[in-house]
Amino acid sequence: MQPQNKQYFESKKTSKLEISSDQNNANNRLWTFICDPEWKNYLKREWKNNPLCSVIAPIQLGLRLSRFIGAQKLKIPTDQLGKKFSINSTEKYNSEYPPIEKKTDWNREPQHLFSGEDIPFLTSYAKLHFSKEVASLETAAKKLIEGVFPLTGESEINHQNSVSWKGPFSDPEHLFYLNRWYHGITLAKVGLYTGKNEYLKYIFKLLREWSQANPIDNKSPVWESYSVGERIVNWLFIHYLLRGLDLYGDREAQFLCTLVTEHAEYLANHLEEKNIHNHLINNARALFICGILCPAYPHAEALRNLGWKILIREINRQFRDDGMLGEQSTHYHLLLLNRYVEVTLLAQRNGYLVPSAFLHKLKQMFTVGNLFVRADQSMVTVGDVSPDILPSELIGILSVGSALFDVPSAIFPNESSLWFLGCNGLEKWTPNQMRSGLHQLPESGYTCYKTSNIHFLMQCDPRAEVIRHGHNDVLGISLWVKGHSILVDPGNASFKTDKWGLFFREATSHNSITVDGMPPYIRSATVRSLLPKQYSSCEARFLKCEQKDEEVTIEAQHSGYQRLVLPVTIRRQVQIREEESVFIKDIIRGSGEHFVEIFFQFGLNQVQIRKDGLTLDVYDPSDKKLAEVIFETDVNLEIELSVGVQSPKVSGWISSAYGIVRRSTTAICRLQMDRFVEVNSRIYLF
Repeated sequence: MQPQNKQYFESKKTSKLEISSDQNNANNRLWTFICDPEWKNYLKREWKNNPLCSVIAPIQLGLRLSRFIGAQKLKIPTDQLGKKFSINSTEKYNSEYPPIEKKTDWNREPQHLFSGEDIPFLTSYAKLHFSKEVASLETAAKKLIEGVFPLTGESEINHQNSVSWKGPFSDPEHLFYLNRWYHGITLAKVGLYTGKNEYLKYIFKLLREWSQANPIDNKSPVWESYSVGERIVNWLFIHYLLRGLDLYGDREAQFLCTLVTEHAEYLANHLEEKNIHNHLINNARALFICGILCPAYPHAEALRNLGWKILIREINRQFRDDGMLGEQSTHYHLLLLNRYVEVTLLAQRNGYLVPSAFLHKLKQMFTVGNLFVRADQSMVTVGDVSPDILPSELIGILSVGSALFDVPSAIFPNESSLWFLGCNGLEKWTPNQMRSGLHQLPESGYTCYKTSNIHFLMQCDPRAEVIRHGHNDVLGISLWVKGHSILVDPGNASFKTDKWGLFFREATSHNSITVDGMPPYIRSATVRSLLPKQYSSCEARFLKCEQKDEEVTIEAQHSGYQRLVLPVTIRRQVQIREEESVFIKDIIRGSGEHFVEIFFQFGLNQVQIRKDGLTLDVYDPSDKKLAEVIFETDVNLEIELSVGVQSPKVSGWISSAYGIVRRSTTAICRLQMDRFVEVNSRIYLF
């Protein structure tokens, strides 16, 4: 169904990733809440403490629900969001955030990440050193000429004679992706790589068709502010790539630049300021870049200063003190790092003075990003994966840190990062040694042990809740050894409220532990708001992170299950001996009877259960043995292997990128406990 109604548009802008009943009307919210296991658990717990709760609790719920519905009615309409931040009204930022300064002797024409003189060398370098990526782009460009446009994941749409910019699409992310104009950059690059004008002419044809089909309309999802910002940046990239070509005349340049400035003025009056999330950073990035690269526009200075003030505020507000993005996603961390590197380089290359504190934070962000990349240049994707760009394309941005920001990194450039580096960056880039050892991000709650042979990551965010792009995987772990992922994080395949969108965010799809079929934390904002605050309050923290000789010990615990009728505390201890073994000890403390499940996600590996029922043999897809897993406990333990199950519950799937789902192997360890229980999982490496 085509998502063009106002209700969808407002929810998409204000809470794009909320996987809950918040997107439904009040009646559906109430019904969903009443059917939610949390409500039933809350009543049971209250009944245990006070039998009168059967009368008191519904009354309390009614009062909270009335306040909740009233708050919904008071929401600012989406088409009014950001009007207080118009390009002529930046008072909110004037006192605390000064405008960015320019060197007094700088009188040059604006310059993108690369100069016109750089382009011939960069295109030759890409064809020589990144031939596979260039060939892949050329294949995509040929399809575009034939009317086949890529969408998120592996999806495509064949438009045949004319492009249908508004769908219909089953997933709104497809509509957004199509209208963010990534295909335009593909066509422009391939035009340069091949020297064929047909790709460049097709860009101009599509631009005119798009502008005719999509007049400004704040009720249309095509004009969702994040997409507006992406179009601004992508169109300017195309403009500066083609600026020196004879085919790109004054008429085409004027038309494209008019589109850009119209978009910038619209965006300045529709900033996504309502909630703290990465969309606002993307809005500000687009305004800042437009303000630098379109100096002839009358409001260029106002755009530039407004964008900069938001960027400098949000780098401190949305990134933790340890340098990690607060949205609990490694992929989104690299995506936002990419955005901040882009604006920093553009500022520096156009003579603007970037504050030292800003550069220090950026270096922290680079250091954090390097922790999530393994020796084979793959990355662990904890939390959501953005639909807009593949993880493999983002990793190259870390090479820019080693070349231009003096941050040690063993990451090699790729075709995407080449255009950030420019000729100057390529001259400075040299591969560095991997930053090995045990690393902690205390404010964000990650501990990483990383060498050339092993990569282990454990998460335990001290905020003790699911934040936006995060998943319900407290104490979740991932393990990579010598080029093979043994325990994997599942990624995510959908932002929708379908079975896939729900499955990939739950504890059952991670290397985690659940009790009585309940998740460790309450994800739904609606449920959290309707139940008393103390019901969902809990603690999570690392207890030990140390390395002695060749052994690493990591220990953490959480109290998310204190909300159960009979409370439970989970503690997980991990001991790592490189190239030998990983020993996991799960300690579950509580009174009364409980049903416990411990999940191990083996990804695309093949797993066999031995006759003893407590030993697993793990092989890669080519039948090479990777590990032997032995379970030990003093209670009855049942192990089930789940591969590609869709009903009654989804189980045994992973996603390498948004929209892509693959069958995988999940080992589920089940046990009944009525006292303290300890489960040991010994992983011997081959």
